[in-house]
Order: sequence, then structure tokens, then C-alpha cells
Amino acid sequence: MLSWLDNGPVSDLEQDIDTLYQLAPGEFTAARNALAKTLKGADAARVKALVKPTAVPWAINQLYWHRRSTYDRLVAAGRGLRDAQIAALGGRGSDVARATETHRKALADAVRDAGAVASEHGIKPAVDQLSRMLEMLSLRAEGGDTPGRHVDLVQASGLEALAGIALAEGTTFERPKIVRLPVAEKRRVSEAAPDADAERRRMEEAAAARKEAEQRVEEAERTLDEARDVEAAAQRAVTEAEAVLERAQKAVEEARRARRAASEALNAARAAAR
Repeated sequence: MLSWLDNGPVSDLEQDIDTLYQLAPGEFTAARNALAKTLKGADAARVKALVKPTAVPWAINQLYWHRRSTYDRLVAAGRGLRDAQIAALGGRGSDVARATETHRKALADAVRDAGAVASEHGIKPAVDQLSRMLEMLSLRAEGGDTPGRHVDLVQASGLEALAGIALAEGTTFERPKIVRLPVAEKRRVSEAAPDADAERRRMEEAAAARKEAEQRVEEAERTLDEARDVEAAAQRAVTEAEAVLERAQKAVEEARRARRAASEALNAARAAAR
């Protein structure tokens, strides 16, 4: 549960956004819209523009938030592999084979843990896509997306560790190979990944469906707000009518008392005239 849903807005918007990306996919949109309503101006617009993650980036976000030690170990192993490759390409000695094996083990653990967290929510991210994106994130240079807030699938090219590195004169190298998980490891995490075209179509369809669903939510919220306004106006009318009725009842009672007093006075006058 987001803190601002119970206690009102807090000053740290970044913390609230982090909390959004820790939610289950089915809770994201409603919570994002609720947070946006507590904000104004640029902050509200920023929150409204936040995109719900697809399955693979969502699983990686959960790895970052809920299995941080596994995530950090992968990042450290990726940095070690990158440094080893840079040293080798620069003509300096380094144990690339050991760094590669350390990274391979850390990647396998990260894929396993991310898949385990996802399965707790009934989500099965494609294991090959999960592996490639985790590998890319661990090998790339500093910068890029904020950890824990990934929203789209990003795949590794196999050259992330070499980005921006100049070769020493006379140095040659082979294209680095993407780490592949053993078949048994894949089966523990997910079924085989769909082909790239099918995944692209699925993502486009999911994005279109998400946009349409969000539009329906916004329309429903507007309708609800209008209905609340009508209800409030009707309640005010009822309150006013009740006040008018109360005043009318008091007037009736006063008229009745006056009628009784007049009747008594008439009877007294008749009795005196006899």
C-alpha cells in the first residue's frame, strides 16, 4: 500500500514513484492515477505519464526491489567482466575466463530469482529475454534507466562491455558471445521465449490495449466525478426542501394554536352574551 494513500502526500515524490514500480502489474495504473490526483502541475503531469512495465522489465524491477543482493552481485560481476575485457583489449593482462564464469553464474542466479518473484504473482517472463536484458544491464557502462523502474524490453547486442573502448595498436578480438543459460535453468524459470516478431506484436498489442484501458479509466473517472456532482446538488436540494418542510410544519402548528385560541375566545364571548 502506498504511503500517500493512507497518510496524504509526502514530500519525496521519488520514493512514491519507486513504490509504484514495486506493485503488481494489475495495481499499477490505479495507484499511479491516485498518486497523480494528489499532485499539481509538472509533478502531476510527470506521474500521469508513467508507463506500466511489461512482463520482463517488471520482473527485473522486482529483482532490484526484493532480491537486491542477487541484483547487486550480477551488477558487480558484469562490471568485473567489463573491466577484464577492457584490460585485455588494451593489451593488459586479465583473467577474462574467470570473470566470464563469475558473470555467468551471477546471471543464472538473477534469472532464477527474477523468475521466482514473478511466478509469485502468476507471471512467467520469457527466460531468454529475461537473460538478455539482465546481461545488457549488467555489462553496459554507467547511466541509462533508473534501476527498479524499467518499463520496456531491452535486449543485449553482445557488445555492451566494449562500448566506447579504443583498442591498443595491433590488438584484435572476437565478438563476445552472449551468455546462454543451461536448458535445465531455463525450464525452472519459464517456457521457451516467443520469436522476435511475435513478441514485438504482443508488445504493440499490449501497449494499444493499455492505452485504450487507461482511456476507459479516465472516462469512467470523469463520469464518476460528474455523478458525484449531481449527487451533491441533489443532496443540497433535499436539505433545502427539508428546511422548507420544517418551517411549513412550524407554521401549521402556529396556525393550529391560533385557531384553537380564537375558537376558545369565541366560545367565551358567546357564553358571556347569554
